[in-house]
Amino acid sequence: MRDLDAISSKISKGQNLNSNLEKYGRSMASLYHALSLVKLSMNYYTACDIHFDAVDKKRYNHDLCNNLYHRFHLFIRNYLDNQMDIEQLKVMRQDVMDIMGIIVSVIDQLRIYEYVLNRVEYRFKDNKDYSFDKEYYNTYLTNDLIHYIFSEKDNVVVNSKIAELVGQLPMRLSKERFFSYVREAFSLYHGAQKGTIDDFDYSIRSTAMLSVSKKQTESKAINEHDFDEYKKIMDILVKTDYKTIDATMYDTLDKELKLGIEKINHLSDNMVLLAQLINDLYTAALMQDYSIGSTTQTVLAKEIIGSINNQCFGSLDGTVSNNNSYNRESFEKIADKFIAFEGVQENILSITQKNEYVLDDAWDMYKDKLDTFGVNALFQSLKMVTKLQSGSDFVMLGSDASYMEIPDNSYADTVCERLIDDMQKSFKNLGQPVKRAVMAAVFSQLPVLFNNTNEIQHYINMSLIQCSDEAEQMAAVEILKSIMEG
Repeated sequence: MRDLDAISSKISKGQNLNSNLEKYGRSMASLYHALSLVKLSMNYYTACDIHFDAVDKKRYNHDLCNNLYHRFHLFIRNYLDNQMDIEQLKVMRQDVMDIMGIIVSVIDQLRIYEYVLNRVEYRFKDNKDYSFDKEYYNTYLTNDLIHYIFSEKDNVVVNSKIAELVGQLPMRLSKERFFSYVREAFSLYHGAQKGTIDDFDYSIRSTAMLSVSKKQTESKAINEHDFDEYKKIMDILVKTDYKTIDATMYDTLDKELKLGIEKINHLSDNMVLLAQLINDLYTAALMQDYSIGSTTQTVLAKEIIGSINNQCFGSLDGTVSNNNSYNRESFEKIADKFIAFEGVQENILSITQKNEYVLDDAWDMYKDKLDTFGVNALFQSLKMVTKLQSGSDFVMLGSDASYMEIPDNSYADTVCERLIDDMQKSFKNLGQPVKRAVMAAVFSQLPVLFNNTNEIQHYINMSLIQCSDEAEQMAAVEILKSIMEG
């Protein structure tokens, strides 16, 4: 590995490609192999520990999670026995992505109703417990918000603050003005790749509580009853008239909403952990045949993975107490071995990140010659691994040529009008408080459309002044203050 920098430099200069490309590829494969196994051992332990704790304390018993963990344990067992089917692992990875898509949709829906409930909460608060400062709301709040937004000079941070605040300000835009902002946002995607436009459209649709893709809902990994508890909560939230809600109904809805958020967040956390585990196992499987050889760390990592699998396989189905192999004390002792990995990930990452550029250069300059040099399969696997280890847990691995196409401007405009049409149809079935919540959520997802400080200040003033509902004013002050106070 010491010579990797020199090899990279020679490849960039086109020197001795016949030998240097293979040396480079196998060196990088060895590094990724070690990195993935170390990460896998530690994340596998963490995932099992969290799941054991949840089962022991009866925090949840979700068949969807249990079945996925069971599948993953079997993949680990097969990997250790050199019998793993990578194609089937790809299927599981896609299943987790499809499930995560539905989870994101559920989270978006719950956030809409959280927004609504937050704005009726103060109807039922005892005035003795809360004193509303109308003068602050009408006179000083805007200045505080402007100072908060521009307290940082970084434009990315400023835009992030603007998006967060406009998503919580009272929404008082007319539908026509709101849709004009949506059209303006899509016009910024003129000249963008088709996939980028489609991704933005998908994001807005999910935020606006529009349809989830059939591909997700029809995934074989999803049982028709897996999301029933969320459907029941949503059914209650959707049918409520928030203008006539009383204190008792508010308390009931608040409890249901908090329970739903807690459960869906737990499910989301599990999907993220599973995605990370799958990505690391996928990497290890792809790189093991190209790796130069075993190291102390890779041998130990495999031993740890095997120990965890022996204790957990069959345990994460909600029947921990019935599994004779599981022992909490011996399981926890596994964590003592992680001290051997101190600094390993950081060291490997510093080397791979420094030399990854060669992979792209070689692919661009010598793609037609990689077969001749006998490294085509190796470099294709490395390209896949750079995606798996990119830090984007749900990154698409396949390449869709249409995704990269740059359509004419009419494509973004057509996608936008279709979205607006669907939102208008949806709005007809939503009460005003929910409709405003959707508009606020969507507005916060749009690229910042304000051209200067005066426009931002005008929007804030307009939002605050046009809101005459005192309960919503009180909620806005508390929520915006909490954002500013960090």
